[in-house]
Formats: sequence, C-alpha cells, structure tokens
Amino acid sequence: MRVLPAILLLMLVVASPVLAAGFDFAPNRRILDRHLSIDRKIHGIPVNTLDDQALAEQAGPGSDWKLLLGTLAAFDPAVFSDRVQRMAFWINVYNIAAIKTILDHWPVDGFGELRPHLGINCASTSCVDLRQTPYSGVNLDTQLRQQGERLAKQPEKGLKIDRQAGQVAISRIFDFDAGHFKQLAGGAIPFLLNYVTDPADRDYLQQGEYQLELLGYDWTLNDTRRAD
Repeated sequence: MRVLPAILLLMLVVASPVLAAGFDFAPNRRILDRHLSIDRKIHGIPVNTLDDQALAEQAGPGSDWKLLLGTLAAFDPAVFSDRVQRMAFWINVYNIAAIKTILDHWPVDGFGELRPHLGINCASTSCVDLRQTPYSGVNLDTQLRQQGERLAKQPEKGLKIDRQAGQVAISRIFDFDAGHFKQLAGGAIPFLLNYVTDPADRDYLQQGEYQLELLGYDWTLNDTRRAD
C-alpha cells in the first residue's frame, strides 16, 4: 500500500492548548537515536533509513512516541513570536506527521510529499534525508545548509554533473514545485549553487553550457528493512 499524504499539520496540534516558552523535542531525538540508520542505500541510492517496524512495535502506552504525540497535542504553537522558531517547529511536526501516517497505515510501500523543502522528509528514498536530530530555531540556518550540501553531494538523487557528456541532472523535487524554487532563488540551479562546495562544480554550473535533466525518483519507503 502506498500512502499519499493529505497531511494537515494541525492534526497533531489539537485539544487543550498549553502555553509554553518552547517545545521540547527530546522524545523525538531519542526516537531518531534508536531507530534512524545513517548512510544506508536502497536500490543503490544513499538514504538515512528509519526502522518503521521496530518503531511501530515500540509505540505503545508510555513510549517516547506516545509522549511526543501527547505533548504536541497539548501545545499551542501560537506562543512562538519568532519566525525561525515557528519554522523549525513546523518542519519537525511535518516529519513527525509523515511518520505517524506511515505507522497509522502500516505496512506501506511508499510515501509522497506535499512540498519540497530541505528540511522536510517525505519518507521516500529519493527525498532529502531525515536528519539525526530535530530542527531548532537556534540552529535552523546551519541545519538547512547541511541538508542542502548533503543533497548536492548525492549524485544518485541530488545533483549529478557529467562534464564529458555535457549534462547536469538534478533531483525531481526541483520539478515538483518549480515555481517555488524560481520564486525563491530564480530556479533550481541558482538555488543549488548555494550548497555546492566544490569551486570547479560551481563554475561549471554557473557557465550553463550543459543540458539540464532530471534524475529518476524512487518513491520506495525509506525503511531500514528495505536497505541494500
């Protein structure tokens, strides 16, 4: 079964709001520590994988998963006055909501995304990787930069430069919402240039003397049991 998420991020933030200075994502951090595997491969594509089966089996009463959902349900995000803090919060909530949708429909084969973003993980193999730690307002710029640089160094799903063939291939996330990236940075390549660290690659991309193509997109669930 493949789930296409009609995710409303507010589905996790309901019931009696409780004012607070911030939100503690410590349960989410512990979940990632236990269940996220770094630098695996599915169909030869690099990906951080989540052990969905183990998480589903350990998601009962008293678990970090139930604690996380419960505290989210009792939290009022309106307390955030800082835009960056709000952004970090909602990125985390989206990623948690994606996992929740998978667990609610387990077992599933694949998952789709709402809108491309360096911080959003749509739980598919070709998506931007799920981070080891939740996002925070204080570190958001650094964390998103790390995500962008990681994607730009993944020729299997992020950015592939073939000088001999005169071709550059980029992730299909830049095609799924091309208008967004055009508005944000003038297009996919100008956006990616912010995260390409190799000077020679940057020069080649800026010269523009190549054919731009899209990489294939693997919707396989980023589940640890599917890793090569």
